[in-house]
Amino acid sequence: MLASLWVNRIINWFSFNLICSISIEKWYSFIMLVIFSGLMFTRCPYIYGYIGFILILFVLVIPLYLCLVFTRFYTSVSSFFADMIPQGSPLWILPFIPHVELISFIIRPVVLLIRPFINVSVGVYSGLMIGDLCMISLNNNVFIITFLFILFVYEVFVILVHWFIIKEILKFTISH
Repeated sequence: MLASLWVNRIINWFSFNLICSISIEKWYSFIMLVIFSGLMFTRCPYIYGYIGFILILFVLVIPLYLCLVFTRFYTSVSSFFADMIPQGSPLWILPFIPHVELISFIIRPVVLLIRPFINVSVGVYSGLMIGDLCMISLNNNVFIITFLFILFVYEVFVILVHWFIIKEILKFTISH
């Protein structure tokens, strides 16, 4: 009983003093850093597992996207729907724009999940197959090792691009 009260006090102190004192922007930056780290860990040999990668995407990216959308919706419903129509749109197209924007809001989480998963998975498994080919061959050809290094650098840039896409889609969700 006494130990559980002690643990309860530690949890309360941690949640009220540490978590509440950190600004929302810092939490958002921390979550984006965790997403970036999760994407970069896929480049480490024999760490990548597609189930773990899906969990990273589902646990971090989708809740963040939903929080941003529902926060905008909760803050001002009329502003949420008014922002769907860009300024300067022709009058004849106005009845169609909100429908297209709603479809865009439905498609964004799919893009946030499927695009990085497919591209990173293809890069990881193609690098694995080429690496296995290098290990099977009796002579370690310098060309194959150079190609693997170039593939690794290319895949790191793909990871950076996907992290940037996730960050920009989430930023676009805040302002649009």
